[in-house]
Amino acid sequence: MAAKSVELAGKEGSQIEKAKEPESPTNTPQDNKKPSLVSRASDWARHNHGPVVAVATCLLFAIGAIQAGIFIKQLDVIRKDQRPWIKVEMIGSRGMAFTEETPALKPGIKLTNTGKTPSKSISAQVFIEEVKNGEVPQFNAPIFHTLDIGAMFPNSPEEIAPDGNWQYYLSDAAYQKFYLSKTIFFVFYSTVTYKDVFGRDHWTKYCVVIYPGSVSVPYKSLECTKYNDTDNN
Repeated sequence: MAAKSVELAGKEGSQIEKAKEPESPTNTPQDNKKPSLVSRASDWARHNHGPVVAVATCLLFAIGAIQAGIFIKQLDVIRKDQRPWIKVEMIGSRGMAFTEETPALKPGIKLTNTGKTPSKSISAQVFIEEVKNGEVPQFNAPIFHTLDIGAMFPNSPEEIAPDGNWQYYLSDAAYQKFYLSKTIFFVFYSTVTYKDVFGRDHWTKYCVVIYPGSVSVPYKSLECTKYNDTDNN
């Protein structure tokens, strides 16, 4: 009897202990909700402040560099559209007329600014080279004349007329070869340098063949044609 009483007392004590144990907490839907993407990004930025600032600075610098490059290209296009262009011409016929009494070539030159703004510090070096027919010019003749001009405005040409101011005298032998036997010819070529109003350097090259009137003798003038050129700055 006493043993049963002890057993009942133990069961009751066990039940009392179980009743005293706290219930395990239950997770509510709100507790299971994950942080938002904005919240996580904000937390990440706070923990990585240094790298974020560095990346943002690099991006801003790259964008600024791209915009600066575009702006510089636009300015260059505007400058090229407004720049001066010097056109060179030899005045007079290619078959330069001269007499046996005065065997001399008497070419003239004309410079014209065909651009939109003035050109400055213009210097034209003029050459005349004797070339044996069948050969090509070497473009190594000494300077025949130099024409210097301080400034040239658009469509206001400067020229040296072919009136004898510039004379290239021929020897008797050269006269015979050029005018009679036609075994030589001459090239008139020029290099013109100048500046634009922005201070940038420019140049023009010009070449033309001089032969004695209307002739059927073929002259090699391809190299002279290829000499004609200009800068594209």
